[in-house]
Amino acid sequence: MPRRPRAAGVAAGMVPLIAIGLLLRYGPLNALTITVLVLCALITGGWTYVWIQRLRGGFFVFADGFVDAVGMRIIAFPWTDVMGIIYEETGGLLRPSGRGAPLYRLELRSPADPARTVAWGIDATYAGNRVLAALIARHAGVSIEDGTRRPAR
Repeated sequence: MPRRPRAAGVAAGMVPLIAIGLLLRYGPLNALTITVLVLCALITGGWTYVWIQRLRGGFFVFADGFVDAVGMRIIAFPWTDVMGIIYEETGGLLRPSGRGAPLYRLELRSPADPARTVAWGIDATYAGNRVLAALIARHAGVSIEDGTRRPAR
């Protein structure tokens, strides 16, 4: 499953492009304008590079396990190492519903020390993270636990 950019990242990348367009259309051509244009071009180029690196790779499911590849990092786990999946919600400060983005935390057996578990998150940067968590749960033979903390009434 490919990763997707968040809205904040897209907005941050568009602001310099809008500034460049406005300066070229309405701004005077002086040293300050050229400096701003160069800075906006550098910011946009840096953002584009980071965005492409983040989207390169993805989450790959195989018969014997799964691989999460992002940039130069590749991490593989067999299905037998999945101990459980816990559903959580991140803080919902900027969401109109007050609910956070879904996060699935996989409890995995540590490759270095099989007696220890490590957590691996499937957050909202994955397109279709609910489907991905259900797919992992089905292949690994574990259930998805609800780890959200609901306030007592």
